[in-house]
Amino acid sequence: CLVICMQGRYRECSGECSDHTGGEKLFNQSFHYLIYEHCSELFQVALESFFSCHIANNHLDPMEMSSSFANPHTDKDLVRLKQFLDETLKKSGVASKLSSEKSVQLLNLACGRADETQVLADVFGKGANNIHLTGLDIRDREIGEAKERWKMMPENAATDFLVQDASKLKDINQLDNQFDVAFMRHQNFWNGDTTWTKIYDEALHRLNEEGLLVITSYFDREHRLALDAIQGLGAELVCSERNQSSRILTDAPEKSVDRHIAIFRKPS
Repeated sequence: CLVICMQGRYRECSGECSDHTGGEKLFNQSFHYLIYEHCSELFQVALESFFSCHIANNHLDPMEMSSSFANPHTDKDLVRLKQFLDETLKKSGVASKLSSEKSVQLLNLACGRADETQVLADVFGKGANNIHLTGLDIRDREIGEAKERWKMMPENAATDFLVQDASKLKDINQLDNQFDVAFMRHQNFWNGDTTWTKIYDEALHRLNEEGLLVITSYFDREHRLALDAIQGLGAELVCSERNQSSRILTDAPEKSVDRHIAIFRKPS
């Protein structure tokens, strides 16, 4: 019923505005309000995917999609993530090392839509002449959205997004280099501890000699379990911090966006 309602609203918006762009903006406002006020988080994802395809099939401007996020909270979440990363890197003492690099290779594992791409480039590529970010996820649709959103980057930055299994990095021919930073946002250790331990291990082996593994977590206990697993692989815990400004989520107890961050050095 909701899908039918929104399809009708799309036609209404097109008729209410004299120009095509105005119609889409009005539709987007209605769409975002309806799904984020009245739908569960899981259903929100399904609806976003449906209407992204719907908009693409109606030949709407793809740059309109890449200029803003569907979830009205995402922009502020990313601002907080950037601030949190900056503060933690400075506190840990590794910020000065990163800022001295002229060329930076970033690896974003299990990246989904890779909403945080610009944040990673800004934080870890600060002062660099060349930044290259590679994002991996096993989900075709999410990688497709990442490619579309981040096809336009600053002149000193480039991206590649691959549909690949992060637990099998050694088998990926496109990854022929070592990375300065491997990043995992909202690592999901509870959803298969063996698989995620493998992902951590593969990530550590893809780092250069002074490379960093950086994770964020939704939950307190899951974060502690991830810390134990990664340290069990021989990595050195540089810093672990609680994000006091993280946005609370209501779909599970004691869950919030980028609730924790941890930085590790590659085993010596």
